[in-house]
Amino acid sequence: MHEAPVFLPSGQKVGPYVIERVLGHGANGIAYLAHDKTLDRKVVLKEHYPQELCTRDAASHCLISLDEGTEHIFAESVNQFIREARLIASLEHPSIIKIHRVFSLSPTTCFYVMPLLEGGTLRDVIHSGKRIPPSSIISWLQVLVSALDCLNRHHIIHLDIKPGNILFTKEGQPVLADFGTASQRPLHGMVNVLAHSAYSAPELFTENAVPDIRADQYSLAACFYELISGKKPLSAIERVEEDTLVPLANLKKNKGLSPLFLHSIDKNLSFSPEDRFRDADVWKSVLEVESTIPTARRTWKIISLCLGVLLAGCILGGGLWINNIQKIMPAGETERPVDIDQLYLDIAKENQVEDIKAAIALMGQDREKAVEEHLNQWKLEFDQQLIKFEKSPFEEERRSILKKTRALQAALPDEVSVVSEVSDSGYRTISFLLNLLWQKTRCMNSSHPVLKSRPELIPLIETKLGDDLSSSRIQGDSIMGFIGWNNREEIDEYSNNIISKMEDKLNEESS
Repeated sequence: MHEAPVFLPSGQKVGPYVIERVLGHGANGIAYLAHDKTLDRKVVLKEHYPQELCTRDAASHCLISLDEGTEHIFAESVNQFIREARLIASLEHPSIIKIHRVFSLSPTTCFYVMPLLEGGTLRDVIHSGKRIPPSSIISWLQVLVSALDCLNRHHIIHLDIKPGNILFTKEGQPVLADFGTASQRPLHGMVNVLAHSAYSAPELFTENAVPDIRADQYSLAACFYELISGKKPLSAIERVEEDTLVPLANLKKNKGLSPLFLHSIDKNLSFSPEDRFRDADVWKSVLEVESTIPTARRTWKIISLCLGVLLAGCILGGGLWINNIQKIMPAGETERPVDIDQLYLDIAKENQVEDIKAAIALMGQDREKAVEEHLNQWKLEFDQQLIKFEKSPFEEERRSILKKTRALQAALPDEVSVVSEVSDSGYRTISFLLNLLWQKTRCMNSSHPVLKSRPELIPLIETKLGDDLSSSRIQGDSIMGFIGWNNREEIDEYSNNIISKMEDKLNEESS
């Protein structure tokens, strides 16, 4: 059990900064509000303070190791903190906190300086209970996933993403902060102490875990799960005992958010890292496709509701409504101007476009399952070859097994084409549904009461429908293209490792 942290007192001078108060603290650091005397501005000081390794000297206010047995580990953690703070300071990304300066008071006491962001935290947003527009949720996640991708390209793992560590600028830009637990190379035996909340990936609870960017993807997905659903996701420990986590796509509080967007969050909340997106770049690509879908499509239900209220008002209001419209319309105009957008929404609703989008999402999930089963079968075949190889006492037989294993690997392009057929089949099914929708709508056009009297509007409706179908195809392609599509590389690496084991064993015995 480590000691509680000893905070620097208010008024304490730390270089050119004066401590005002503690903003927060965790297992590895303390954040202070401070005044920069040189530039006369408020800043945030983050002190490296791993509680399990150190304490504060009362006289000097510097940190010292708890005991001789942890001195070298503490010293290395200080060096790592400085290296990685400098690396983060070199990054240029709008959603990664700026680190203006890194400095030390002693060999064991170090700080970095950050700007004070006054837009609150994602925790504040969640606790406020205010409805957040879907467009804001989508844009927030997009920029934060982009930040994860930037970290991943520099081999940095944050390891403590939670709503309280996602800050907002005055303009509403989300910023990933608090890199006090970040690591390029997690220290032996220290990662598991970070697993403490509903936002911690399951692998962090494993002793001596060596996580990667997928742990951060899990944590970010957990934050947005809570933002959208209003509830924290189950912790990893709870999921081990009974995994009753309800996917976002199955919840009712998802109006305005597409199945693709929700599925991307659910996928990164998968218990096993292997079931999440390979890295943040893949997740970012999926969200980029989401941004290509016109905003109007995300608000169909709202607009349709408004249209329903308007029509109800027309019926209930009767002549009064007509008289008011006549007052507004220019003199001599005999008919109400047609809102093409609302008319299209009405037609689309009658043709169940939402069902088509749901089918696209389901198709993606089915393909994911098929790919996973195929991959597992492939791995099983290689495992069986390795078992045969290890059990055989004869060198000649072992060489024969190695030859067969290489043949399995050589057949890899054919295996990939099988997976591709799953994708093509799904695409053909979706195309059929979309073309059916097209035909149904074209048939409706001729009998629709508004279009009967205004046939010149038909091409405009069909253009909007065509744009919508194009976006749906893009969405379908994205699901099929990004979920599990990197299996060629994964299988190739897996088979190479097994073949390498066989060759090493043969070479060892031959010598």
